[in-house]
Amino acid sequence: MSTQIGQYKILKVIGSGAYGKVYKALHIPTETIVALKSIKLQDEEGMLQLQLVMLARELQILFKLSRQDNNQFTVSLLDAFTNQEAEEDSTKLTKMYLVMEFFDFDLQKLLGN
Repeated sequence: MSTQIGQYKILKVIGSGAYGKVYKALHIPTETIVALKSIKLQDEEGMLQLQLVMLARELQILFKLSRQDNNQFTVSLLDAFTNQEAEEDSTKLTKMYLVMEFFDFDLQKLLGN
């Protein structure tokens, strides 16, 4: 997980929820359009540990599905990385980013039609 957020140019917000936002972004080195899911990692009343457990499960499933041949039913997870902010004498983990294939449609709207 060595990717840095500086390798991406945010183009627009395409979704948001309780845990963060999803952006349409440009991966600058490859000029590839991706979906960049930003997940807030905040330690509010022990929620950080629960969030990390849920994220670990999601990552494990997405990586497994992304590596299967001919998997046309899920979005591929291309990368995952965290950011850390320097805070006095320590570093604080504040966000996790999931980089996925970008599709120019809303699945929820598609299923609703």
